Order: sequence, then C-alpha cells, then structure tokens
Amino acid sequence: MTQEEQYTVAGTPAARYEISGSDGEFLAGDGVIWVIGVQGELPSFDEPAIPNYMAIYTSSTDTSQLADDVEVLDAMVATLELLDE
Repeated sequence: MTQEEQYTVAGTPAARYEISGSDGEFLAGDGVIWVIGVQGELPSFDEPAIPNYMAIYTSSTDTSQLADDVEVLDAMVATLELLDE
C-alpha cells in the first residue's frame, strides 16, 4: 500500500487506499480500493465481529487507463447513497 486516506461517504466512515505494484487474482498493477462502512464502521483486524462494509476497486497495469478508471470510481463513491431497510 502506498497511501491511505480517511473519508466520510454517505454519512459513514470510509477509507481510500492506493495500492502500488499489486499482482494477483483481483488486482493487476497499481490500483485504488475504497472500503465503506455500510453500518457506520470499517472492518478491523483487532475486533472479532466484522461489521458490514463494501469494497470497490479498480486496477490496471496501464497508468493512463488507471487514471481514467480511478476518476470514474471516485465519482461513483462521491455520489453513493446508502438506503435504510
């Protein structure tokens, strides 16, 4: 991971991670991952109970394609609304 920033998205805590040099089944190249606490919490490795959260990401080995994809991803997160059920 190269950078982590904390945010509030749709009234809940969120984190945006920039990942560098990822190479695996889900990420290829560099990428951005958003983790949003759907019920007001982010996941924690220290707590036994895992809260509900969502994670969305994009990655690419092509830096110009990644920049375009991250712009779309960040815009999606900026307009995210969570519905109460």
